[in-house]
Amino acid sequence: MVCLLIAACGAADERIDPDDLALRDLLGVQPKVVASWDEAQRAAAREVLAGGLAAREPVALAARLADDEAALVRALAASDEVLDDAGDDARGLVVVTPPRTALAVIDSPTATALLVAEPADPAVSLDLDPRAWTCPAQPCDLAVLAALAADAAPGAPLVRVRPVVQLATIAAMTVGADGVPILLVNPVVTAVGVEAAAVIGGATAAGAAARGAPAAPALPPRR
Repeated sequence: MVCLLIAACGAADERIDPDDLALRDLLGVQPKVVASWDEAQRAAAREVLAGGLAAREPVALAARLADDEAALVRALAASDEVLDDAGDDARGLVVVTPPRTALAVIDSPTATALLVAEPADPAVSLDLDPRAWTCPAQPCDLAVLAALAADAAPGAPLVRVRPVVQLATIAAMTVGADGVPILLVNPVVTAVGVEAAAVIGGATAAGAAARGAPAAPALPPRR
């Protein structure tokens, strides 16, 4: 498996079967490599991600988690090492719970629906830089980020979303000093997007607009 991942990171044209990858392995692949896979490979990778977005036992932290995002990334990495040593796969969607001494691992039905190409309608406004995300085609639909945000912070009017390459989970939610939720996301989730993402995301955007809710952002074409 290590050799397989080295090949995936070093040669974009290497034929990789994501069905053979555990979630942890997929999260460790560089997004640009994933974006170079063909649609069949990316579809298999979406299935791996969707399978990981399920509730699991909460994670108790040895000490109160600091407020900065770097501390959360480190805590996730350390926790994942324990999981790996126990033979368990990586976690999907993690939420820091008050008083920041535990991490909840929750279901993400909205994101799961989008990943398996079922209708989903996340209604949330995102604060992000669309140029920071790796996608297989331009323009690139980022509706999956809105779906993760809607599941992690239901009812929140605004969520800040930031990519963290090789994050140990699919996504992790914390809260900023100003009270606005912050969602850290492994950018692999946008790199596996479908070539016809505009069809799925377009329906999502149309549904949101019909209710007067903000649509999911899209990455503009490169110039």
